[in-house]
Amino acid sequence: MRRKKLDNKQCLGCYRIFEPRRPNQHYHAAWCQKASAHIKGAERAGYPLPRPALINSFHAFVKENMPPGAIGFRLVCRELDIMLPQPGSPRRDGTRPRSLDFRLEPLEVPLLPLMAVYAVVWVYEGGMALPAHPVQYVSPGWVDEMQGMGEVGRRLRLYLKRKRSESQANKRLIEEQVKNILLLVAADETAAISHQLPPHEQGNPGDDSDTA
Repeated sequence: MRRKKLDNKQCLGCYRIFEPRRPNQHYHAAWCQKASAHIKGAERAGYPLPRPALINSFHAFVKENMPPGAIGFRLVCRELDIMLPQPGSPRRDGTRPRSLDFRLEPLEVPLLPLMAVYAVVWVYEGGMALPAHPVQYVSPGWVDEMQGMGEVGRRLRLYLKRKRSESQANKRLIEEQVKNILLLVAADETAAISHQLPPHEQGNPGDDSDTA
């Protein structure tokens, strides 16, 4: 499938104009991004924010459900069998902290690989992480481009490949079922027409046989 052409951008590292390969690409090359990371005070390339209404809804959920003493949170993606964030993975502000948690103060807007329902795990002082009882679930309502992001990206690519295969298999099954139904309908129509003819014009199993 042909890749959709994206609008040209200005590289944040060397300021040259380039054609990005993905929507969240802000440097023209990996080496330029690494070089810029070593420059003190260099601008970090962040990722687009979801719609304000979705952020406000997510903030309201956290504010309403955050237990006393919690200092962070994690999100469990059942579809990918992974807990977010992964250590050292990109964050929305462009940083790559080693922390295993999303911040609560100020509230961090997480990068999410799927439009899905996530189980919430609250984190406390000392790194203790506990899900609420009963477990709380949240569906933030946005999805980010994460197919190239480490372990999350690897699992996401496998998941999407599997879903495409399942979709194609279901499509073939439906097409076969429709074909069989049409054959049955055609056979019923032929039989109905045959019974509507006068007796001397109706088909007879021996009509095509040679007579003596």
